[in-house]
Amino acid sequence: MTEKRFISPLTDFGFKRIFGNKDILLAFLNDLFEGEVQFTDLIYSDKEIKGDSEVGKTVIYDIHCTTSSGDKIIVEMQNEGSLGFRNRMVYYVARDIAKQGESGKDWNYANLKAVYSIIFTNFELFKVGNTQKLSLRHDIKLTDVTTNETFSDKLRMVCLQLPLAVVEPLKGETKLESWMYNLKNMEAMQQLTNTEDMPIFKRLEQVAEYHQLSPEDREAYDISYKHYLDAYNLELSRRQELEMAITNGLAEGLEKGRAEGLALGKAEGEAIGRALGLEKGRAEGIEKGRAEGIEKGRAEGEAKGERKKQLEIAANMKNYGMPTDQISLMTGLPSEEVEAL
Repeated sequence: MTEKRFISPLTDFGFKRIFGNKDILLAFLNDLFEGEVQFTDLIYSDKEIKGDSEVGKTVIYDIHCTTSSGDKIIVEMQNEGSLGFRNRMVYYVARDIAKQGESGKDWNYANLKAVYSIIFTNFELFKVGNTQKLSLRHDIKLTDVTTNETFSDKLRMVCLQLPLAVVEPLKGETKLESWMYNLKNMEAMQQLTNTEDMPIFKRLEQVAEYHQLSPEDREAYDISYKHYLDAYNLELSRRQELEMAITNGLAEGLEKGRAEGLALGKAEGEAIGRALGLEKGRAEGIEKGRAEGIEKGRAEGEAKGERKKQLEIAANMKNYGMPTDQISLMTGLPSEEVEAL
């Protein structure tokens, strides 16, 4: 098995080490906004790089900086989606815009600086109905829908969907496609692609090389990587179990609703009453059955996920040599079950 050469940008440590390097971040931003704006310098709000400290903590990593012209840049990585994720995108940009009004009585709206939010998602975010819009990059601006012209350039969000990066290097790919391919596959690569045409990737290789880390940074990265895997595997398992439980619950609920609807319709007696009752009963029964089925399925799925989490935590504790009675006390699992792990 080939030893891994590069750290993963999907971890907190890896993301902040890579994009905490000014040369790399400037090159990436200028390639991302090529032909629109040219950034010459950045000032980081916080360059400290830390590994995760909580097992299972949702993975959102971000870097904040200011350009030489005073514009704000937010670059973040999100490995998990949520129902409110789009609202969260808007909230964080709006918050940085609103903070500018706190700079004193001499401030006025003419001094408003732009806020750029660049978000890497390790999942596919943009859908229309059940159809996935297969686009690597999505740009969100304030636009007048009547004229299709930009209303203001002070708010800009760019979402980059890592799952839609190219699966292998292609001739003639864009700079952004090269960036996304290298970032998505870096952990499994021994050498980055397109380093001759884009020398910044040679610098990226130096910054991201695991064995060039100091012993302290290597330990921090290992912890960060473990936490990323723990969170990823736990979330994947939870979603699979929950989806299966919901699917089973829906099937049971639909069957129950259909039977109740049919029985109610037959009880009406007369032809017109039977027809109306059957339709109404089926609709109400299906709705009620679906709701009960979903609720039951979700509860069972969450219970299974919570138990699996407790078993994984207990197993980790046992691997670290903790006594069985302490593990049982902390996790609530019976001693016999802990011994069997």
